[in-house]
Amino acid sequence: ITIYRRIEVDGHTTLNISAAGYATFTADKNFIIPDGVEGGIVTVEGTTANVNYVYTEGDIVPAGTGLLMKGAQGEYKMYATTQEATEVYAENLLKGALTNDVITAPTGSLLYIFANDSESGLGFYWQKNSNNGQQVQNMAGKAYLQVPTTSAVKGFRLNMGDTTGITAVESTLGNAPVYTLSGVRVNGSLNNLPAGIYIVGGKKVYVK
Repeated sequence: ITIYRRIEVDGHTTLNISAAGYATFTADKNFIIPDGVEGGIVTVEGTTANVNYVYTEGDIVPAGTGLLMKGAQGEYKMYATTQEATEVYAENLLKGALTNDVITAPTGSLLYIFANDSESGLGFYWQKNSNNGQQVQNMAGKAYLQVPTTSAVKGFRLNMGDTTGITAVESTLGNAPVYTLSGVRVNGSLNNLPAGIYIVGGKKVYVK
């Protein structure tokens, strides 16, 4: 028996994912992740931007949340809803911009936009004429990265891996069942499984 969850919708905005397969997004109302799209929160380590795709199709994201969206190139309808959001992730460094006003970095922070750098590739970099990350502008409906100056560099290259570390998975997925890539459910804790890739809560997990 298949059980469908009914979600009340209240209009929609549009998400455009580029040929690279990514786009940042935010909305002024709770919104629903569409089919074929994942929504990731971003943290940084050194000069790398790491993405944890914590929202999958059907999840409800809190209004104002900045996400890095991953999916096939195309245009997607992002439906708004008044229903309660799925979860909030405080570690997310992405901030949603709802207007095209100039946003100035708070004291002790620098701001970065998602872009494709000719040398480093996809990642988050200082916007042109931003006074080295002091501001961003023309970002309505998108998200920017806000990083403490203690980690300040010119940019953070995107980690293109699609697996999630075991520590992060345990903190967000709890005791979700574990499956092999072939769909066979396995028993026991991830810590006790042989090295390899597993599916936990619909996400790929690499066990070292």
